[in-house]
Amino acid sequence: MKLVSKRIIPKPDKVYNLHVDKNHNYVANNIVISNCHTAQAATISEILQTATRAKFRFGVTGTMPTNRLDELSVKSFLGHVAKTFTGKDLADLGYVSKCTIKQIHLKYNINYGRDYNTIRDNVFLNPFRMSVIKGLVKKTDNSMLILVDRIEKEGVLLESYLKEQLPNKTVVFLSGKDKSNVRDDWRKDMNDRKDIICIATYPIFQQGVNIPSLREIVLASSTKSFIRVIQSLGRTLRKHVSKDLGGAVLWDIVDDVKHLQDHGNKRYKHYIKEKHNVEEVTLREGL
Repeated sequence: MKLVSKRIIPKPDKVYNLHVDKNHNYVANNIVISNCHTAQAATISEILQTATRAKFRFGVTGTMPTNRLDELSVKSFLGHVAKTFTGKDLADLGYVSKCTIKQIHLKYNINYGRDYNTIRDNVFLNPFRMSVIKGLVKKTDNSMLILVDRIEKEGVLLESYLKEQLPNKTVVFLSGKDKSNVRDDWRKDMNDRKDIICIATYPIFQQGVNIPSLREIVLASSTKSFIRVIQSLGRTLRKHVSKDLGGAVLWDIVDDVKHLQDHGNKRYKHYIKEKHNVEEVTLREGL
């Protein structure tokens, strides 16, 4: 199939062929898109628009867009949704590990005001909040992934704090500033070791990162995006012998303050939509 495009697409490091199990008939003259919720992206959409000779188009994703316009954009390239499975469905069928969501509602003694950005900055630095994250890290007996949104105001600060408080753990912070081979080396180490606490920004570790032994994730920064939340949760769902009995755990920190509390409520709805088991606990500053 010849693709005509104005955009120059860089050669990938690895190319994966799709084939029928035990029958090496490779898929040809068709289009298969993993994580097809990104089909509206410029490069992918351009390919789909020019590849008019493809007989079949298949798209798979764990997170169809909830925004109506984005949803219609994906469907315009790939057609209607043929089948939908929730996270619980896939776990019950044995394709992924089971995961329990533990939402920790934090109540503060301080009124953080009304401005969204100021609230986010000050809440993240709250010593009580930091101590809760430290407690989760301290008690884990395996490597852990902590996801944050911002580099300097969250990732760098949390890395410094945990290194000082928990010297027996190997704490590292990764962001888009780190080269892909560096991030991949840490990913491999996390799968083999039990002492690594990896703090990472959502964009680089929320999707496509394979760490089968990963049992625990902490959402340390508030977010309400369905795709971000469910893709992040997916990092714990890889099948691994260590998760056969208890499954995986996602620790979701909910700040019960203006704006951020609403984010936590939206995340709760995302989990329920996927039929995951959600446990809630409330912790109050000073108690």
